Amino acid sequence: MLVLAIFLGLISEPHLSFVKGDAALIKDVCSKTAIPFYCKKCYQVFGRSSHEDVKALGRTAIECSQTELAIFQSTFGNFYETINDAEFKRASGTCLSNLVTVGNHIKSALQSWQGARYADSANQMLTAQKLTHQHCGYQFITAKLTLPLAKQLDTLMGFSEVSNGVLKQIH
Repeated sequence: MLVLAIFLGLISEPHLSFVKGDAALIKDVCSKTAIPFYCKKCYQVFGRSSHEDVKALGRTAIECSQTELAIFQSTFGNFYETINDAEFKRASGTCLSNLVTVGNHIKSALQSWQGARYADSANQMLTAQKLTHQHCGYQFITAKLTLPLAKQLDTLMGFSEVSNGVLKQIH
């Protein structure tokens, strides 16, 4: 739990910058994604990204999504237990159950990346992002989430979308 809290602290601190190596490559790669902010945020947390090429940055982007999914599932699962509103509880339950599918797509993306099937990996991340938005997004639950949970959900969707964008740059 302490490690989770430390990681959450790192993710929520946009002023931290651990990227010291090839910052120009990271800047270039991130500028070609739909949400450069989340791209830079991912690579700030995973300091090894400062020494990676574009292919390895693709893996790191997937791992950012995977890590954020685990954090969100844990904290949202605890929050779910406290919900009293029946309609909100139903929508939240749908979100929680679909996060398992999201996790499977992220795992598949990593497996595709390991097999050098980068286009498939990008598609898996796009599917993960779309499923997260469809089942957990703003129209269902965001308005009723605590601010920290809403930020985690935004980060999860942002990292998933960025992963897709980074993976599409691998040739």
